[in-house]
Amino acid sequence: MAEPQKRTRERPRTQPAPRVFSREMIKRYLDGQGLTYLRDAAGDFRVDFAHDDDLDCALSFWIMAVGADDEILGVEARSTRRFSRESWDWALYVVNEWNKRMRYPKAYFFVAEPHEDKTGEIRLDQYVDLEKGIHQQLFDSIVFTVMGGATRFWGWMKEQNLQRHFAYVSEENRLDG
Repeated sequence: MAEPQKRTRERPRTQPAPRVFSREMIKRYLDGQGLTYLRDAAGDFRVDFAHDDDLDCALSFWIMAVGADDEILGVEARSTRRFSRESWDWALYVVNEWNKRMRYPKAYFFVAEPHEDKTGEIRLDQYVDLEKGIHQQLFDSIVFTVMGGATRFWGWMKEQNLQRHFAYVSEENRLDG
């Protein structure tokens, strides 16, 4: 007859107490990751990365405290890639496909002056209301995940561009008339 298993009780780990969200949390994350950053007049952060051939662009991330009481974490990703008017429809299509498939970050097509601008850009962002507080580990995880998701978007975008190019080329070169 099998002996009953002893039940062991693990000690619950002490969870860090949530703290009020602040720009200091952003600074701790960036310093902990060893990232170089710039700060604007409001104290928000910008992290710039060099051009990456795998992404076909360079990325910049804005990590901010916004809202009436700076209680909202904002992470915005921008790239050096621009889209001519002729490709705006395609860019909107790709952004929509991303948003259909992925939870975060949200992608959108941005044009400052739609009737005047000759190019537009795709931006990605994620905003989280942290009014009730957050502990540093969860904060770090959120920022890491959003930055990783934005980077993943641009890798995926390069694949979509290649597929578009080859689909276009193959349509021109059809052998059946």
